[in-house]
Amino acid sequence: MEIKWPEIFTNILGFLILYWGLRHFAWGPILRHLDERRQRIQKEIESVGAEKQKAEGLRAEYEKQLKEIDALGRKRIEEATSEALKVAAEMKEKARAESRAILDKARSDIDRERATARVALRDDIVQMVVLGMEKILHERLSPAKQEELVGRFIDELEGINA
Repeated sequence: MEIKWPEIFTNILGFLILYWGLRHFAWGPILRHLDERRQRIQKEIESVGAEKQKAEGLRAEYEKQLKEIDALGRKRIEEATSEALKVAAEMKEKARAESRAILDKARSDIDRERATARVALRDDIVQMVVLGMEKILHERLSPAKQEELVGRFIDELEGINA
């Protein structure tokens, strides 16, 4: 086994030329391309992280708005309920006032009818008394005398009823 120096030297020289060529023409662009790709991936990861944070912020804001909307809805429902109760109370009070007015008017009408009935009853009694007196006395009385007798009779009746 003999060492062949020219062959070893040629192999070393070929390896160095190949190493220099690969380093100059292949490894540089490949490493540059890998660095660019690593930087681009890093930027995308950072961008995704920023978008994720932005999305989380928007989600939190939407949840806050939903809570505000829910609270506003409850408040409006409470206001509407309160307003409905107020309107119902007003309607009840109005109905009570109307019923009181109707009742007062009915009482007034009854009192007026009662007074009218008393006057009519008085007139009827006067006529019956006059007719009865005429039959008893067989004569007609003068109007002044009729009124005097009837007035006394009614006064006596009212005194008995009182």
